[in-house]
Amino acid sequence: MGNWNINIQGVGSHHNASNPEDADLLAADFVEKLKSSGHSIEVASFTHGSKEDITLGRNANQLNRIASLLTAAALLLFGSVAMAAEQTMPPKIAGSVLATPAPAAPEYLFRAGEVQLDVIGQLRTDNGRQYERGAGIGLNYFPSRAIGFGVEARARSPRDATADRLGAAVILRMPFDHLRLAPEFRLGIDYDIESRERDRQKGFDAFAGAGAELRLVGGLGIAAEARFVHPLRTEDREHVLLLLRARYSF
Repeated sequence: MGNWNINIQGVGSHHNASNPEDADLLAADFVEKLKSSGHSIEVASFTHGSKEDITLGRNANQLNRIASLLTAAALLLFGSVAMAAEQTMPPKIAGSVLATPAPAAPEYLFRAGEVQLDVIGQLRTDNGRQYERGAGIGLNYFPSRAIGFGVEARARSPRDATADRLGAAVILRMPFDHLRLAPEFRLGIDYDIESRERDRQKGFDAFAGAGAELRLVGGLGIAAEARFVHPLRTEDREHVLLLLRARYSF
């Protein structure tokens, strides 16, 4: 009775899926036989590039095989999922993920970059009781949906062939596309050209107006404005203009 050590080296089949004559299985059987014969086994191992513990015999060895197969299958499945996820990701450029295309911009009724041509009819009153009719044309440009610039030429009588007032204004617009409506506010100046038919001198007027445009169909619309005019000279009086515009926007 004493300590012993068995060391066997050889060449042959081992660790196959279904071969009962593999060396690792036979070695595990031998270990079980020694244990059943009363021997105390402290360490039993099978070396084939790496050390495999076979102390517990064939059953434990088969469990180790199953665990190894399950581990390999899990690694294969994980690799497949990772590869599929990488293929579905957007391509990268210089370390950045390409942005998905932005949705198309909505089609606005009152647009940035809009040009408007106005045909103007006007009424002037100094006291709210007497009115003078006039007419004119205007041109507006909106670099953005909310801010624009306008110029106009008007005559104090529809019968005048030439304009006697030239004006320029900054236009603030608040579009409500779903209502087809856009309130407008104008701040500007007029230049009153000398008229031979009236005793009136040249000069500038400042004005502020408020109104709204109603877009009817396509680029066609109508607009109305009430305008307070303050002369910057003493020969004229403060007055109010009521302006009606037939408008085409393009």
